[in-house]
Amino acid sequence: MSKVEPVQYSTAGRAALEPGALALNRAIATRDGGRLTLHLASGASKTLFDTNECGPDNLVYERCVHYHFLGHLQKQQFFLLSESFYEGANFVLIDEVTGELQRFGDLPRFSPTGNHLLILNDNDEGDGDDGVEIWRRHGHHLTREYAGSPAESSTGGYTHYYLEQWPDEAHIDLRAETFVGAGPVPEIARVRLSITFAGWKAEVRQ
Repeated sequence: MSKVEPVQYSTAGRAALEPGALALNRAIATRDGGRLTLHLASGASKTLFDTNECGPDNLVYERCVHYHFLGHLQKQQFFLLSESFYEGANFVLIDEVTGELQRFGDLPRFSPTGNHLLILNDNDEGDGDDGVEIWRRHGHHLTREYAGSPAESSTGGYTHYYLEQWPDEAHIDLRAETFVGAGPVPEIARVRLSITFAGWKAEVRQ
């Protein structure tokens, strides 16, 4: 059984992790100023460039981007990076062979076999964002199999999803906490996601 605890990285915290991560992976990841280079298993390299138009005198939102190397996931064959902006940040997975890049709003969590990964986004149910995403690995490509907010409340609110356990490849158990208005106590729901012939199905229990 695989049980994965949530891991949170603040933007400042991600930057602080990079020196140690680079020191552990100096043969495959190097930094030269604002240039981060990854050396792929294919023999090629992939370089990501920071852009520093971050103000206050030269602020251009789309050109205020910083990449931070967080580690090499050897078992899953990905590089894990952070992509930070003037406001907000993504996690980035880069395939160690092809260099293919995929961005996520939260830290990817891998299934017991590594064939699926789970993304749990903070979900304001008024903005239409998906709180839960499930992706599947096909060779060196990732495709999204599920996106939704299964614990959506009829009264609206702001929902946080937490991974409780991933007992096998076909089932995922989540806890959803929805805060409505200014109330200090959230509504709690349990969500079981199961894969069927028709795709992923969510069962919600209050």
